[in-house]
Amino acid sequence: MKALPALESAGNSFPILEKLVLRNLLRLEYLSAEPSGVWNEGTMCRLQLLVIINCPLLQRFPEGMKLPQLKELHITMCNELMELDIGSGGFPVLESLTLDELNKLKSIAGPSDVWNERTISNLHIVEFIDCPLLKTLPMGMEKLSSLKQINGELEWWLSLTWKNAEMKTSLSQLFMMI
Repeated sequence: MKALPALESAGNSFPILEKLVLRNLLRLEYLSAEPSGVWNEGTMCRLQLLVIINCPLLQRFPEGMKLPQLKELHITMCNELMELDIGSGGFPVLESLTLDELNKLKSIAGPSDVWNERTISNLHIVEFIDCPLLKTLPMGMEKLSSLKQINGELEWWLSLTWKNAEMKTSLSQLFMMI
């Protein structure tokens, strides 16, 4: 059986797609081989929900990924995923982010390591479950006025390294143990 290394598309193939679930794609390594591939603004301009479950070889998201209408992102059991760039402007209306069983995830901030109101202004809830290597949260996360709740395991929360006391104090008020 031939491996499916990448999920590819050409042009504006999915202009009305609003929900996408990728489940049990055991050989999927990349969502797109090219940054301008399937995940640009034109191809999935209406996508509101993206769920990725049990894609154990998935290593990366396309650089510069833009999903302008994405409100919910759930990634579960993608054990090779090491980083995810949430705050660089590709998800301007994101409201809910769930990261679950991502054993190698180290960063959710991208190259800038900063989140801000301009690029991620609607985020309400973030959930971290079994992401043992994620040891820091992005700078600026504490300044997001829309952020209402951070869910996670207490042991993980207590193991975080904080960049400053203000960040820790502010985000601790939003933390809910699961």
